Amino acid sequence: VILALFLVNIRATMLVLLSIPVSIGLALLVMSYFGMSANLMSLGGLAVAIGMLVDGSVEMVENIIKHLTQSSRREGADTSSSSDIVAKLTQNAKGACSTIFFATAIIIVVFAPLFALEGVEGKLFQPMAVSIILAMISALLVALIAVPALAVYLFKRGVVLRESAVLKPIESVYRKLLSSTMAHPK
Repeated sequence: VILALFLVNIRATMLVLLSIPVSIGLALLVMSYFGMSANLMSLGGLAVAIGMLVDGSVEMVENIIKHLTQSSRREGADTSSSSDIVAKLTQNAKGACSTIFFATAIIIVVFAPLFALEGVEGKLFQPMAVSIILAMISALLVALIAVPALAVYLFKRGVVLRESAVLKPIESVYRKLLSSTMAHPK
């Protein structure tokens, strides 16, 4: 619901929401492949990671929508072939890759100190750290590979940019606060 209120596009919302089960599924597959148990702490780690899994996908979708709406305004009516759309989306995806990668890397680094724990604490918290890190790596792969690929099909007919009824008043208050702050820097 929150994604739909802010993205104001059902196709974009579904694309972002798809990243949650795919990322968790990939993390569970890797855990299963390496023989890691899905104990309470590792499942808790996946639950903690759910909110962070959509960050990269949201940024990628916003970047794609922004570039598609800008290019359709410049070109007038959208008469692009699917190969043109693929080329545009690939180019737009490249612009967001480094930002998404570094944001995910920062989250992964935050959980790395849990691997330094020993004894009971290590056995308790390391499965959580492993599951969060695997989920974040999976979310990174989904955001960088699956989201742009699926966007080609979902945004084939273009994107109409609409203002969010929720975001508009927040942005208005923010702009007033920002103007006031910039006018009085002290």
